[in-house]
Amino acid sequence: MVLSKTGNIIRVNLSHGVVLDVFENEVGKIILKIQTVKNLFRRLNPEFIELDEQISLASTDDMQAEINQYRTFLDEGIKDLFELANKFSDEESDSIENILQALDIPTLTVDIDPADVEKLTTPDTTFTFLEALKNAMISFITDGSMNESPCWTLQTLAEEYDLPQDADAETIKTKVCKLLNHSGCKLVLHTELENHDDELAGKVACEETGAIYNTSRYWIFKLVNSPFTDINYAVVDKTARTPTINWGFSYI
Repeated sequence: MVLSKTGNIIRVNLSHGVVLDVFENEVGKIILKIQTVKNLFRRLNPEFIELDEQISLASTDDMQAEINQYRTFLDEGIKDLFELANKFSDEESDSIENILQALDIPTLTVDIDPADVEKLTTPDTTFTFLEALKNAMISFITDGSMNESPCWTLQTLAEEYDLPQDADAETIKTKVCKLLNHSGCKLVLHTELENHDDELAGKVACEETGAIYNTSRYWIFKLVNSPFTDINYAVVDKTARTPTINWGFSYI
């Protein structure tokens, strides 16, 4: 069976999907329009990829297994969010120390200057710095939807982190917290301001989605010396209009 056939189930980039259409570009390369399980759970549109040796045929059982895994993670993630919400309703979240304590990461090093927080707070800021910090850390320890995010990394590379291949969301969250506490990583704030003379100043890009985030609109947190990849970002909308997102990238 050839890969470039509409309706085929394929494995690509650690996810499974269905070929929706097949094209040939101007240089003779075969282009597949596919929808993957991962994109469906992220509410993303189908994507176009070039047919190469990294793509292989898969079965309905393979795809169903991934769907079941995402459903389990979604259910457990929602449960964790409610537990965290109840936890914060009972505990103070008016300081960095209290937030980290409530999230079971009390020894994570946070190197953020109050003067930078003041500089980055704008008249449109709905989420205060402390609210943003809480949302960023919850995202880091519970949301594995983006490539090279902490939870994604542990789920994908389970054996390298001494985890079972079928580790559940709670096990992964516990491991993420342990690494944040004891790996020597540090949380900092991206503080560079935007500059009209430098289009890259004060901005970070998420390669996976193509989105660009700036320090005028977003609180941008960064894990340096990350135990998960080279750098991890968590971005919180100061105006509370878009969801918090976290991802990572490696220099290689």
